[in-house]
Amino acid sequence: ITVLGLERSPGPTPRKARLKWVIPIMGGVLLWLTGLSLLSLQGVFANFEALPPRPMFTVVACMGLIGFLAFSGRFSRYLMTIPPSWLIAPQVFRIVVEIVLWQLFLHGFGPEQMTFEGLNFDIIAGITAPIAAYAAFGQGRTRYNLALIWNFLSLGLLINILTIAVLSLPQVGSFEESNTFISYFPYILLPGFVAPYAFFLHVISIKQLLKLRKAERRKTNRIGQDNQASAAHQAPSAQ
Repeated sequence: ITVLGLERSPGPTPRKARLKWVIPIMGGVLLWLTGLSLLSLQGVFANFEALPPRPMFTVVACMGLIGFLAFSGRFSRYLMTIPPSWLIAPQVFRIVVEIVLWQLFLHGFGPEQMTFEGLNFDIIAGITAPIAAYAAFGQGRTRYNLALIWNFLSLGLLINILTIAVLSLPQVGSFEESNTFISYFPYILLPGFVAPYAFFLHVISIKQLLKLRKAERRKTNRIGQDNQASAAHQAPSAQ
């Protein structure tokens, strides 16, 4: 949904140029999700004695791709054509994720510490995502600092639940209730796609916001310098 939305974004980049990113990303995501699903159905991730825990490999692979895109010059240029709010508002999906984790706990399939009844407060990021997007950029506003603060706080919430999930794995055993459900389909998609997707949105949003804020400050300084030069030029004439 996000990729399709970016393809239709009102940015200055021509639609044909955006398709060069959209089509490969969509194809890669579909292949990745299919591969993860097939491997989980074969029980590949359900070896609870293997070290490091096999579900962690899915996270590492996604983080590698995120790092590649974050430092890609071509992707960075494309990133600057996307409306900033479009990288914040989609994080509302995290509400659904937290409800799923909560239902798994209520039915005895997931540990309490991974829900909002325990130590997971990531639902706050989902609830506040559309609010933050509107408060920062609604009605023509450009409150980059507000958006950055939201991103860093919500990223902290995401890192918190990722840490809890790892510590809850049977191989680690930091909690009495173990996290085993993520080794099975469809829940392998949580560490293998959903959490990295939220992380990816934070990374590219922060990168975009820092660049936009820097550009705005340069513009403000340039206008100030022009005003000073104009005032200095007019002063002798007045005399």
